[in-house]
Amino acid sequence: MSARYLVAVVFVVAALGCGIRSGGSNPEQPGGGAPVNEQSEGGAIGSPINMPSVTRRGDDVAAVKPDVEQEIRDLCGGNELCVRVEVKPGTDGGLTRCQFDKTEPPKDTEVPRGSTVYLVTGTRPCTTTGTTEAPETENPEPTTTR
Repeated sequence: MSARYLVAVVFVVAALGCGIRSGGSNPEQPGGGAPVNEQSEGGAIGSPINMPSVTRRGDDVAAVKPDVEQEIRDLCGGNELCVRVEVKPGTDGGLTRCQFDKTEPPKDTEVPRGSTVYLVTGTRPCTTTGTTEAPETENPEPTTTR
């Protein structure tokens, strides 16, 4: 056996041994490459997303929420909602609790998967719809007749 052949065989065996032991590029093998989340188009599992811009201030928060959730699903990949989306009242007295004000965190903020983002509303009571909009009262005065 020639020395070149022996060196080549040793090199191939060593390379195969390293690939099998580390898993090579196969994420199914123990110790192999970084796990890949197939739903996130090749991003590593746990990759954060950037909060999308939502410019619908004053719109009904019930209509804004599914649109924001879909935009987040698109960012997460695989139609997965990788963060929770909740509604909470904010401090804007010019809007009702049914009207969208802003997001927390704000747009372009890095958001870890599994965390919660908030659709913030105003503070005033929601209004009723009909021929005219009138603010609801939180604690109406009881009326008594004598």
